[in-house]
Amino acid sequence: MEMQEEARRAIDFGGVAIFSVSTGEIHKFVITPNTKMYEMPVDQALEDYFVALVGFWHANGRSLDMQYYVDSGSWSFERQGGLAMQARQAAPAHDPGKPLPANAYEGVQSPGKMNNVMERLDASLAAKTYVAWISLVNAVKTPILTMDGGRPVTVISFPDGSKIRATYSNDLKTWVAIPESAQDMHGNPIPLKKEDFAKDGQPTVYGFPGGIGSAAYMDFSRYAFDLGIRTSFTQGDIELVCSNTYFAEHMRWELLCSGRR
Repeated sequence: MEMQEEARRAIDFGGVAIFSVSTGEIHKFVITPNTKMYEMPVDQALEDYFVALVGFWHANGRSLDMQYYVDSGSWSFERQGGLAMQARQAAPAHDPGKPLPANAYEGVQSPGKMNNVMERLDASLAAKTYVAWISLVNAVKTPILTMDGGRPVTVISFPDGSKIRATYSNDLKTWVAIPESAQDMHGNPIPLKKEDFAKDGQPTVYGFPGGIGSAAYMDFSRYAFDLGIRTSFTQGDIELVCSNTYFAEHMRWELLCSGRR
């Protein structure tokens, strides 16, 4: 019954696959325009992928999340040892000929450097000793398999504590950054474009506990400046509020970011 209810929440009508990695259950439903629901057989390709996904989930400490540290090229998994430890030991050494981003801000601004990080992810997880990962990748028979929550996610951690989340692309056969997933060391989102600094037109608060001299604020202010955004942040301020402000005399909207204590 829970699977059927989840299917109705997912779509109004059409076909949908509902699954639970923790229980190893997967069902496919079709909902007609008149709201009738029918359960259909799960496609073999989808079933093969799901079996491999559950196997990876168990091998990875009952989790689809992994963490990769750019500075050391090492992995952190939910449970240490076993297959996870073997994957870490097999990770390739840093290639000094390929520059890597120093933090998430640089990762967002330098696609070429982020591609170098993704290459390292591919190489390290392709280690022959990490059988569960190889089995999962080999189980992808079609690019249609795009289940939300049905893919491993790597949290890429930079030396300053900032992060970018990435997932494996079935289409490209490589890791790709998840849009709008970049965060600074304090968990503030890193917008991709100017209009996203005040998300959906609403004031957005960014916290900088270290104040005006903190590395996090300096990175933020430089990034904002590159996008043409003015910031006003003085000694004692610990938060920055970005909002769209209307200037009647100029008859225009402008994005402003002002500090507050």
